[in-house]
Amino acid sequence: VLFGTPEQVKAQLDALQSAWNIDEFIIDTPINDGAARLNSLRLLARAHLSAEVQP
Repeated sequence: VLFGTPEQVKAQLDALQSAWNIDEFIIDTPINDGAARLNSLRLLARAHLSAEVQP
């Protein structure tokens, strides 16, 4: 179970990827409210995309 700010979760995923050479993750957000679940995924996506475009 990972939790924290979007940047913290991304860092945790990056660490797991490096340690275990993981190609992809399945993200499960156990949030009942659909809009809140979508927002959670959007926040994580933004953290990932903003890190990808850094030179």
